[in-house]
Amino acid sequence: MIRTWPITSSRREMAIAIIVLLTLTLWVFWPSLFNGFVYWDDEQILFNNPALSPLDIQHCIRIFTTNVHGIYFPCVLLSFAIEHHYAGLNPFIYHLDNLLLHTGVVILIFSLCLRLKFSLRTSFFAGLLFALHPMHVESVAWITERKDVLYSVFYLLAIHQYLSYCQTLSSPRYLLALLFAFLSVLAKPMALSLPLILFLIDWLEKRKFNRKAIIEKIPFFLLIIPIAGITYFLNARIPFTDWGQAPLIWVWTFVFYLKKFLFPVVLLPLYALPGPVTIFNPAYFVAAGVFLAFMTGLLYWRNNRLWVFACGYYFFSIFFLLRFDTAMDITLVADRFMYLPSLGFCILIGFYVDRLLKITEINRAALNKIALVAIVLIFGALSVKTFLQCKLWGDEPALWENVIRIAPVPRAYNNLGRCYNRRGQFDLALKSYKKAVEEKRNDNFLTYNDMGIAATGQKDYDSAIKYHSRSLELNPYYPDAYINRGAIYDGLGKYDLAFNDYTKAIDCNPSFAQAYRNRSILYYRKGDLASALADLNKAIDIMANLTSAYYLRGQIYSMLGDNDRASADFDKVLTLNSRHAGAKDQKKLLFQGHKISRQSYVLDIPVDTYRNGPQ
Repeated sequence: MIRTWPITSSRREMAIAIIVLLTLTLWVFWPSLFNGFVYWDDEQILFNNPALSPLDIQHCIRIFTTNVHGIYFPCVLLSFAIEHHYAGLNPFIYHLDNLLLHTGVVILIFSLCLRLKFSLRTSFFAGLLFALHPMHVESVAWITERKDVLYSVFYLLAIHQYLSYCQTLSSPRYLLALLFAFLSVLAKPMALSLPLILFLIDWLEKRKFNRKAIIEKIPFFLLIIPIAGITYFLNARIPFTDWGQAPLIWVWTFVFYLKKFLFPVVLLPLYALPGPVTIFNPAYFVAAGVFLAFMTGLLYWRNNRLWVFACGYYFFSIFFLLRFDTAMDITLVADRFMYLPSLGFCILIGFYVDRLLKITEINRAALNKIALVAIVLIFGALSVKTFLQCKLWGDEPALWENVIRIAPVPRAYNNLGRCYNRRGQFDLALKSYKKAVEEKRNDNFLTYNDMGIAATGQKDYDSAIKYHSRSLELNPYYPDAYINRGAIYDGLGKYDLAFNDYTKAIDCNPSFAQAYRNRSILYYRKGDLASALADLNKAIDIMANLTSAYYLRGQIYSMLGDNDRASADFDKVLTLNSRHAGAKDQKKLLFQGHKISRQSYVLDIPVDTYRNGPQ
């Protein structure tokens, strides 16, 4: 039988608990509000995502019909599009929304525990542990990981509505549960676990497992599986290639999240798989021992319903991410994967903290004080760790240097090199990149492309071409390397080679707006204004905020005597960049009745290197 909303706690006590939860959560995560962007997916998803701007029907359709890095999460992209429309690229707004969503998750967990008839104190400590746990920093402090906090809000709302339906048998409640489940999987494919968790909640609530209980879950499966399946299909993998290594890697990833949850001392954005993968490696031997102990404990305490629920919740919500091999993963394991799967353990620990306090409160004043001090120290330590971890995510070079110092991962060297690149420290960037490619990896083509950008910054164009060419040897379908090499050829006056590279970039990625823009410049130089306009129109259709494309198109319209269209394009440029001096000058010329001739036209659009790619 489903429990009703508790009436044992006064509204005043509940209000105080909520205020304390909100206050502590906001205080501990406060540093994240002043962090900037992390140029590790933020760049691809926010800066150069043509689907995000402008906020209109056409781009909303694009949001719901595209994926990023093979992951389908349109609800997150829509939230970014709304923020981009009203706040531009002000990182504070994005971080604020992430933090508000996290606090929403905390309150939903607190209220869920109350609905499941746990005591107010159990609910408070469960919510507090979830709120302050350092493992959750990555999901909150990294803008791109809006996926975790947003899908969790909808996921928990779906559970709340499902519980209301079970209590009242109200059809609207059931439909709301389906709606929130649908929105959850549109935010992150991990919502695929929701129907399984609903079965688990039925079991926790001692609800009868009958035909009706099964039929109720079928619409959830039918709604969620096809959408989540898009991502899993795009990332289809061979389960394993080595029968000896596969189970060891699987067990290691299973234990990894438990270890990090219980001992969140070293938390990194990237982790390396211990090598060699053999049972004689202490990492795998210990993991196997912990796994056996875990399974033994699950069997031994099988009559402890809450313990079984916590273990089941963890397994059902994370087993999609337990790996057998490393064939396709830059990120084999990650702190963010444990965001919502940690909920069951948070409730379990909250329950036993409450029980400890109850036991020590009975004629054991000294023990009660010791217990209180221990609880305060533990939660205080978690708070400090989370606070410092938030600050670390605000200092990107320090973030990657920390990874390199503790567990050197090639991708960390590459990301540190990108930090140096943006600062113009190209020598340091190249040193870091060379460290990244010392190990042969499937993603080294990304690093060689970045090495080409650093060499271009040094004006060492021969080396830059060599690096971009090496990138294309490793991945002949990588459009960024084509456009970057083409830009160098363009600058060296090798226009035919540049044209070929821009065209290949478009062939590899027909939605590559900058490639169309760059190729249009070559058409212009040839005097083929019709082809130049066609490419510029295509670029603007793809990326409606590509300022340089409007500016060049406006100049071509002016040369063709179409002053109305030229004026409209220069107005668009000034809307996107009010300080654009070139557009202001062209507007003056149009106002004075001048017509720009092709001979007098001077191209002042920098042919910038386009440095993006899946991380």
